[in-house]
Amino acid sequence: MWFTRWASVFLVAANPAMHAQSTLHIKTGDITPAAIGGSAGPQRMNANRWHGVVRTNAPPADVARALRARGVRVLGYLPGGFFVSIPEGVSMDDAGVEWSAPVEAAQKISPLLRSASEDIADFLVEFHADVPAGDARTIALRSGFLWVERPDLLPTHLLVRGSASRLRHLARWDEVAYIFPAMEGMARAASLYACGGALTTGGEISQSVAVFGNGWDGAGLGTASLYFSFLNVTAKLPAATVEAEVTHALDEWGKYVKVTFSPTTGARVRTIAVEFVTGSHGDGYPFTSGTQLAHAFYPVPVNPEPIAGDIHFNDVESWDAPGGIDLFSLALHEAGHALGLGHSDNPNDVMYPYYHKVTGLSAGDIAAIQSIYAARGGPVVLSLVVVTPPSSTSAVSISLSGTVAGGSGAVVVRWNTSAGASGTAVGSPSWIASAVPLMMGANTITVVAIDSAGNRASQSFILTRTSAIAPPQNPAPPSIKITSPASTNVGTTAATISVSGAASSNVGLASVTWTSSLGSGNAVGLTNWSTGQIRLMIGTNTIVIYATDVVGHSSWRSLIVTRQ
Repeated sequence: MWFTRWASVFLVAANPAMHAQSTLHIKTGDITPAAIGGSAGPQRMNANRWHGVVRTNAPPADVARALRARGVRVLGYLPGGFFVSIPEGVSMDDAGVEWSAPVEAAQKISPLLRSASEDIADFLVEFHADVPAGDARTIALRSGFLWVERPDLLPTHLLVRGSASRLRHLARWDEVAYIFPAMEGMARAASLYACGGALTTGGEISQSVAVFGNGWDGAGLGTASLYFSFLNVTAKLPAATVEAEVTHALDEWGKYVKVTFSPTTGARVRTIAVEFVTGSHGDGYPFTSGTQLAHAFYPVPVNPEPIAGDIHFNDVESWDAPGGIDLFSLALHEAGHALGLGHSDNPNDVMYPYYHKVTGLSAGDIAAIQSIYAARGGPVVLSLVVVTPPSSTSAVSISLSGTVAGGSGAVVVRWNTSAGASGTAVGSPSWIASAVPLMMGANTITVVAIDSAGNRASQSFILTRTSAIAPPQNPAPPSIKITSPASTNVGTTAATISVSGAASSNVGLASVTWTSSLGSGNAVGLTNWSTGQIRLMIGTNTIVIYATDVVGHSSWRSLIVTRQ
């Protein structure tokens, strides 16, 4: 049972009053020990370890050392605790742990996906840092998703394609940490540049954490006066250009909150030190490849002086060269981390974990920074962001989501369609409009944000509803068989083996894929398929072949290959 399995691994504080005072907060809500027993148990690939969170009641560095001594892997930091990977049956007595708990499946799905449509779409899945890549791909396939190979994603991220209706199935896997929207066209992009996240001297921060700490101003919406300095500037651009672009980025944040930035040349506290470096540069986070463009450290007290707030750029990059990275866009993103922000789930935001060229902050970025600092100059100009929906769908309705920022007083988001339907979205600054009806053909949808002073911001787009392909009356899982080798238990001295066979489906095949003890991949062909050469390790190799149909059903066959 879910409760008894977790109870054998996790220690739970017994005082209900203490539970109320010691929750852990992520984007999807509060995590408490009461979550145990709340749902069906997770599936997992590794029967010997569990993933979850711990709430600490001692200095983080001391708790981390005590946990590691027990074989617990500290995978990431969150305000008040850690994400951890725990051996089955381990005790955490006297380790500085107040309580520990799993993360429920619903809390692993971004709020932006709560009202996602049933259409096929791309999603980013963050797996826990100790999950092998082969296991991540197998989990995606078994949950009804196809994975898209992208070598330039973060090591813990997997780009998958499938129906939003299957996200809860995917989130039930113990190895899955968080699921959030992918950028439009991400699978086809020529290259991607990722930010690993804001850093602490003790570890990295998960995508599920929106902010870490209270910023430079402490608790509440206060003001802050900061310095910035340039310790080392790249020789690939004029120094004046570099300083102007970084200063512009800092000032962009300062337009919306009461944080001031003053240049300095001396060593001071509360200083954002900007430096261009390569490789190992003394902060414990070396730049190991050209795809690691920059990183930044959170403010005090999350990080100590003098590294708090510092921004490091990787000097192997060709800054602002044709096809290169826009320095202003990157500096704007890293400055958000230096002020205390984590990563956004919204692909339109500057703080999304994959860089894109921008000219300023989005409504989501402004709302995020104003959640930890006082807004500057009273009401900010009202702005509206709508998460881009698909250009066509066969669904009878669609859900919309987005954010608003600025304006005067309360902001209401309303929508209307060219067919005469209308309604009001729920929530602010993040809002969701569910069940927006669609007529056959082209639909013009307009979303309008209105503040209490009557100021308006709007966006319109066209969405075409197409005819749905009627599924068969009795859809069945796909059929798959292995024809070569003829036996399901094979002995060989070869270093590789090729597997082939046939598959069929009464709704249409989407893919045939394989996993082995050493990796995974896509087979060539569908009704008649072949894996090509699969590498074998010495000893026993388990090879599993999956057939997946267009509605997400899958079937599998396996064989055991023993290499002498």
